[in-house]
Amino acid sequence: MFISNAEKSKLDSRISYLEGRVKYQDELITVLGQRIKEVSSQNALKGWTPAARAAQSVRMKKAWADKKARA
Repeated sequence: MFISNAEKSKLDSRISYLEGRVKYQDELITVLGQRIKEVSSQNALKGWTPAARAAQSVRMKKAWADKKARA
C-alpha cells in the first residue's frame, strides 16, 4: 500500500498529538491521586487509635442506654 508524504505527515502529527494527550492525562491522574492522598490524610481523625475508638463506643452505648432507661 502506498502512502504519500502528506498522508504520512498527517499520521505522524496525529500520533504525536495523541501521545501528548496520553502523557498529559497520565500526569493529571498522577497529580489527582497525590492530591486525594493529601486531602484524605488531612481529613483523617487524629488521635483516634483503635483503643480510643473502642472506649468511646462503650461510653456512647452507656450514655444512650442511660438516656433510654430514664425515659
